Amino acid sequence: DEAVNPKQVVHNEEHGAVVLWWGPKTPASEVEAMRAFYNESPNSMFGTPVGTIDGKSLGSKVAVTAWTGDVSKYQTGGYYGEGHVAVCPTFDEGAFKKFRDAYRGEGPEGIPTTANDPGMGPNG
Repeated sequence: DEAVNPKQVVHNEEHGAVVLWWGPKTPASEVEAMRAFYNESPNSMFGTPVGTIDGKSLGSKVAVTAWTGDVSKYQTGGYYGEGHVAVCPTFDEGAFKKFRDAYRGEGPEGIPTTANDPGMGPNG
C-alpha cells in the first residue's frame, strides 16, 4: 500500500522482477485483483502504487514493467538491456500473465527466479 522507493524498483527489475503498478485513482477491486495475481506466484514480483510514470499520472490505470537483458553483454559497450512497459485501463489477468511469463527472471544480472523469494529484494 506504500509506494516503493524507485531505486529499489530498478534494482529488483535488474534482478529479473516484474513490477505491478497502480495509480492513485485505481479502484480497490482492481488493486485486490492484482494482489490475488501476485499471490498466485510471488517470486520475482511485487506491486506498488505510483503517482506518475515519466511525469504522467496513471490515474485509475494499471501497469506492469520488467527489464531484460543478455547477461554476457550487460554493461559492455553501452549495453544495458531493454525495458518493457504495458499500461492498461484495467487489470487483465491474461495479459499480465503473458507479460510475467515472458519477462520474469530475465533481468540483465541473471539472478534466477528461485533466488527472488518474496521479501528478498535489495534494501537501498
